Amino acid sequence: MSHLNNSMNTYNDLSYFASLNSGYTDLPIYGIVTDATRIQWKPQNMKYATTIRIIDSTWSQESHPVGYVPFIKVLFIGNNKNDIPDIKQLGAIIKFNGGLLRVIKEDEYKTIAFLWNKGNEKGYWKIIDENPIDDIEKIKSLRDFARNYFEKQILMELTQNLSTARATNEVSNIIVKVIKVKEEKKLEDSYKLIKVMDHTDKAYLVISEAEKEEFSYIQIQDFILIKGARYTDLATRRIELRENGNIIRLPNYLKLLNEYQSTINIFINETTIETVIEEKKLMTPIEVSIVKNNSLPISSLKIATDANALYGMKYRVKVYVIEMGPEDIRQWVKGYCDECKKFFDLTIRDEVSICNVCKGIGRMVYQVQLFVKDKELRDDPEIYRILLWTHDGKGEDFFGEKPVNCYRSEYLYKKLEAIYKKLTQYNVYLDCIVERMGRGTNTFIQINDTIINSIT
Repeated sequence: MSHLNNSMNTYNDLSYFASLNSGYTDLPIYGIVTDATRIQWKPQNMKYATTIRIIDSTWSQESHPVGYVPFIKVLFIGNNKNDIPDIKQLGAIIKFNGGLLRVIKEDEYKTIAFLWNKGNEKGYWKIIDENPIDDIEKIKSLRDFARNYFEKQILMELTQNLSTARATNEVSNIIVKVIKVKEEKKLEDSYKLIKVMDHTDKAYLVISEAEKEEFSYIQIQDFILIKGARYTDLATRRIELRENGNIIRLPNYLKLLNEYQSTINIFINETTIETVIEEKKLMTPIEVSIVKNNSLPISSLKIATDANALYGMKYRVKVYVIEMGPEDIRQWVKGYCDECKKFFDLTIRDEVSICNVCKGIGRMVYQVQLFVKDKELRDDPEIYRILLWTHDGKGEDFFGEKPVNCYRSEYLYKKLEAIYKKLTQYNVYLDCIVERMGRGTNTFIQINDTIINSIT
C-alpha cells in the first residue's frame, strides 16, 4: 500500500491524490464542494453515509478536455450522523485526513471515488470557516477559484425552471429564492411549508416533521438549489423531496444571483398586477378558439384518455394550457417524409425539407405538445398531454398558418410566439376537439377540427 505524501506541501492537491490508486495519507486534503447528498442511514452496513463531490484548481474543468467535468467523489461513512459532514452550501471548503483510503479509478477523466471511514482514529474532517488558522494562502486561492468556477458551471448544469418542472413533474437542479417559511399542521401531522419562486413560477416546498431539523438552516431570502423532488399536488404547486433528493444553499457571492433576483422581481411585480386582474376575470375566462363541430357535447379529458375510449373517437373538451413544447418555438415545425414515415429537424439552411434517411423531398408539418388541465373538472389534479401533429392532416388549421421553416420565417415565428403567450395566460382556455389515436398501450389524444381565432 502506498503512502500518500506530497513532500512539497503540508497538504495534498487533488491531482496528486488522483494519480494514485490506493493508500493512506498523513497530509490533509482540501476540496471545494460542488455537490452533496443528504446524510442517510445505510441498514446493510449499519452506518450513516453521505457522498460529496470536490474539486480544486488542479482537478477541475480547466485541467481537462472540453466536455468533461471531472471531480473526486468522497464517500464518508460513520457510526453517527455527527461523524460525517453535513453539507449545507455549495462552494464550502472541506479539509480532511482520510486515514485508510480505497481509491477507485473509473478512467482517465471521469469520477475518482474513495472511501473515508470514521473507524480510523486518525481520520478527521472540518468545514473551513471564514477565518482559517492554517494554510491561509491555500484556502484563499481555493475560494477565489470557487467563485470563478460556480459563475461558469452553475449555468451549464441548470436545465429546468419551475414552469417546465411543473409540466414534467420532475424537479432537478432548479435554482429558486426562498420567499416565505411557515409552520403548517394537517390533522396530527405538522410540517414546514417553504414558498419559493424563480422567474417563471412559484411553488411550495413541503418539509416533513422528520426533515425539519435537517433543513432548519433554510431562511427567507436564501437562494437554494433543489435536487431530486416531485410535485405532489399540481393545483397547489406543492413539492416534496424524493428519498435521494436534497436542498443546498448557493454561495451569496455569486454575481449570477443578482441577475436572477432582477428577473424574479420583474416576475413578482407582473404576477402581483396580473393576479388582481385575473381574480376579477375568474368568472368570465377568455375562450380563444372555435371548433368545427360544435354539436358535440362537452366531455372531459378523463373520459377521452380512459382505457375504454375507442380509437378514432372524438371528444369536445375545454382546457387550460399549462405549457407547450418543444421549448424552442422554432422546433414546432418539422420536416416529414411520407415515404419513410419519419419526422426530422430543420435548420436555417433548409428552404425545403429533405429527408435525412432517403434524401427525398418531404413536407413541413407542425409537431407540438400541449400540457393542459381540464377546465370543467376543477378537482382533477392531472396534467394531460395533447399532441398537435399535423402530418396526417389532423389539426392542420389550428394555428391558422401553413407550416414553414421558422428558422427562416420571422413572421411565423412571431405569430407562434404570440399564440404561446396567449394560450398559457392564466384565464385563457381552449375549446377544442381531441381524437383518441394509437393502439394498445401506445395511445394518445390529438387535436383535430380546432382553430385559434383570437390572440389579441
